[in-house]
Amino acid sequence: MKKYFYFRNPTAISDDDAIDDSVLVDVDRILGFHAVNDTTIQLFFESINNHAGGHGELIVRDTVTLTVNTTKTREVIQAMAEATNNGPHEDGIIVIADDVTGTYIHPDITACSSIGLAEHL
Repeated sequence: MKKYFYFRNPTAISDDDAIDDSVLVDVDRILGFHAVNDTTIQLFFESINNHAGGHGELIVRDTVTLTVNTTKTREVIQAMAEATNNGPHEDGIIVIADDVTGTYIHPDITACSSIGLAEHL
């Protein structure tokens, strides 16, 4: 079964109305994630709107930025890696961060601060 990470960053359901307010990403498209500082994690994945160029190189990538409790980036990154490898999941969807419902894969995630989807090239 395919697995997907789900992210949503508005805090009210009525504000979930733009292309970059929520996103479902196939985990196979994730390029990696890293700690930007002691309260921020950034995930990179193959662009939803764009695809590989002539020699397989990516034209552009998309990002999701998470805010976490101070010095908890390692624990959150580990939880995301475990979610990628664990299973099975009932529907394949793994909620990483949903600011509307307050659902997070790890208790030290405090917000999905941004979702950056590249413009279609």
